[in-house]
Formats: sequence, C-alpha cells, structure tokens
Amino acid sequence: IKFNPALIDENKGSDIVILTTVFTVLIILSTGGRIATKLCCKVKLRVEDYLIILALAFNLTCNALEYLAVEAGFGRHLQFLPRNQELTFRKWGQYAILFACLALWAVKISICFFMLSLIRGVHERARWVIWGLIVITTTTSACQAVFWGTQARPLKKLWEPQIPGKVASRKIVFATSLIRAGFANDFFNPDLTWALYKVYLCTIIERNLAEIIADLPAIYPHLRNATKK
Repeated sequence: IKFNPALIDENKGSDIVILTTVFTVLIILSTGGRIATKLCCKVKLRVEDYLIILALAFNLTCNALEYLAVEAGFGRHLQFLPRNQELTFRKWGQYAILFACLALWAVKISICFFMLSLIRGVHERARWVIWGLIVITTTTSACQAVFWGTQARPLKKLWEPQIPGKVASRKIVFATSLIRAGFANDFFNPDLTWALYKVYLCTIIERNLAEIIADLPAIYPHLRNATKK
C-alpha cells in the first residue's frame, strides 16, 4: 500500500473490543440462562438446546479472534503496521469468517428445531417447510465453508500472500456474502485494517444478536411456568 503522509495513526480497535466484550457477556448470560432455566425446571434438553450451545462455542471462538485481530492492528491504518502484524491480522480475520459462518448456521438450525417442537404432531405442511429450511440453510452454509477452505491453495496463502499458490478473486469472495453488499467500497479498499471497521461491527452484532434472539422464546415459557408455581 502506498504511504499517505496525510493520514493520522488513529486506532478504532477499542470500539471493536468494547462491542465484543458486551456481546460476549450477553450471549453467555442468555444461553447460560436458557440451559440453567431448563435444568432447574427439570426439562430435558432438546436438539435445539445442544445446537445453541454449539452456537455459543462458535461465537465465543469468533469473539476471541476479534480480540486477536485488534491486537494485531485492526482499527489502524495499514500503512502504520509492521508486515508481520498485517499477516497476523489476515490470518485471524480469515478464521473469524469461518467461525462466524458456523455460528450463524447453528443459530438458524436451532431456531428451526425449536419451531418444530412447537408444532409437533400438527401442521404437517409447516413441518415440511421447516425441514426444507433446515436442508437449504445447511447446504448454503456448507457451500460457504467449502468455498472458504478452497479459495486459496494452499489455504495459508490467504494470510501469507508471498508464498507460492493461487487465490480466488476478491470479487468472487465478495459475491458469496450478502452482508457485504452495503460495504462494497470498504471491502475493496486496500487499507483493509481500517476500511473493514464497519463490516466487523455489523458481523459482530449480527451473529451475537442472532443467538440472543434465539434464546429468548425458549426461555420465556419456562420462566412463566416457574413464576406461576
């Protein structure tokens, strides 16, 4: 990247750290509360509960990667970072993409199984629709994961571009994620550690908030029953 003397060495990484910390606490409380409530009410854990626990694990892993990305220099202009920090950021950023995809998949499938439990024994057509959603969601998530794993040969070239190998066009990578549609200019900006700030904020909010929203309907009936006793 060409050095621009007009740029100031600012750091917006603290915003990412604060947002990630807040959501880390919230998802632990929401999912932990969901499981604890069921256990206290002596309700057997179902498939959707195990899936949301899996989503929690993926989200916590992704949140940890966000911290590592900030430590490597995310939130600062790329021109002020040593080469080794840039490569480290690229590595953690790529792993964060994979775990974000897995976290969203687990949340979506958990919601689908929760809906199935609500209409058990009735609404046969609705059940088939939900099973169709499960298949479609799993297929698209699997395709995203496969594409992630094959976009570079070897995969290490994603964060170490100097080694021999091939990497898919960034335009193709951009096309595989709808959430990036509003950030086209940021995504193709070579000053990636600074330009991707808004993209990171949106993805952090999306995957963590999805888990919290998925927890609320599952917790409410048991809390209501507990308060009536």
